[in-house]
Amino acid sequence: MKNLVALVVLTAVFTAATAQNKSKSTAISYTKVTPGKGVGELVLGISTEKAIELLGLPEKSRSYEQEQNEEVVKFGKNVSQELCYNTHYDRVFKYKNDCEATIDYPVYKLYFRNNQLVYMVLTSYGYDDALYSKFTAGNNISFHSSGQKIKTGMGHPEIMQEKYVGEYLYLQSGIDFLTENNEMRAMFIYDPLENEVAQAIKQQSGY
Repeated sequence: MKNLVALVVLTAVFTAATAQNKSKSTAISYTKVTPGKGVGELVLGISTEKAIELLGLPEKSRSYEQEQNEEVVKFGKNVSQELCYNTHYDRVFKYKNDCEATIDYPVYKLYFRNNQLVYMVLTSYGYDDALYSKFTAGNNISFHSSGQKIKTGMGHPEIMQEKYVGEYLYLQSGIDFLTENNEMRAMFIYDPLENEVAQAIKQQSGY
């Protein structure tokens, strides 16, 4: 009987310790941005319902046609050079920092196709420094990192533009970085592209 009680106690202690370790590792993983996958529980492939469970209702929900009109037609963008508009999405969720989120992620937009997340945009714009400063990608690349730090951590990008607004596209890794005044302000995450597709996009962009 004593052995049984001891076994129960040991099992309870082990279970509690395991749960605590899981809690700690899960909390850390929420801030780790993985190229080609996502961040925390917000990963490519989840449904619109799961996204709402995590982030609450979006500020706006747009169809493909509505998003094209608001973001492409209105601003005269070249669709062939905008990767997110070539993911064949059919629904876009737009968020801002006052959404009712279960977990605080610095999310700007989520793009869905057939009820599955296919592209996401994380941003420091509109979010408090205490929130977005926790999130890192690659070799400790955080918001406000310089273009040089991005290249040091990720290697040379397939497509790069270094101006006041800079772009560092790692197509085969599934992540792009946008900088303003040499400070990283947004991350774009998507399924890694095959080499042939990446090469085609490079050619369209003049690389």
